[in-house]
Amino acid sequence: MTKEPLHVSGTEIMSFISELNAKKQRDPALWYSEVGGLIATAPDLSTTPLSDSALIWLGKVNALLEEMGQHMLAYDFKRALEDPAGTRLHKPAIHAEKMRTALYLALGIAERKAPLSSKGAFIPVGAAHDALIAISPVLNESAKDILIIDPYLSQVVLNDFALSINEGVTLRLLSGKRNTNPDLEPALRAWRQQHTPRPVDVRLADQVLLHDRLIIPDGTAWSLSKSFDGLAKNSPATLQPFDHEIGRAKTAYYESIWSDAAPM
Repeated sequence: MTKEPLHVSGTEIMSFISELNAKKQRDPALWYSEVGGLIATAPDLSTTPLSDSALIWLGKVNALLEEMGQHMLAYDFKRALEDPAGTRLHKPAIHAEKMRTALYLALGIAERKAPLSSKGAFIPVGAAHDALIAISPVLNESAKDILIIDPYLSQVVLNDFALSINEGVTLRLLSGKRNTNPDLEPALRAWRQQHTPRPVDVRLADQVLLHDRLIIPDGTAWSLSKSFDGLAKNSPATLQPFDHEIGRAKTAYYESIWSDAAPM
């Protein structure tokens, strides 16, 4: 008994391939987060030869651009390398700028594709007002409680950002015992005298226990790539929401640290 040949139309084949490609694509929100993270951690590309860490960074950028389907941007990015091995740059400053341009173009594309609910923010160097605009909505969305974790807290978090929090919402600040700026304590005293409807509690934990910079409004965790007092200074920063499961784990970990930390 012979089996009849299976007839599959070209349209069905193309539909099947498109479905497979769609399944292989990751969440655009991850692209947006990763591109922003790569911009924030960009190494010095104007020196020759490039360091191993810089080469690893270049490889990650190229892989991400290809994964996003941005083949022309990936091509422009790779062209900035003078030799095939990618160990030195031709006219370093010019080609480093070309690499940055390709990456910023990719950031714009990723931002357009990312769902609104998962978009974070990119904070350029020298843009202190952009930092406030980016972080204020996250602080303002809390109805009960905000926990901020930053191993290097200073008065900046109170003087520049805390007024974005609604009255009646408790602000909890968790910083490191060793590297908290001394100006935080007098700023806290002044805050408590002037802003009684906005309660603030500060605790200090062992420095080695604090691995992140987080903003957690009502249990929803956001990652900040730089400390508050370093935003818009020296290098860019990103603000990104965590995946639900990771965010929940981060929140539980720092709540336990908070419980054992010493009040300021």
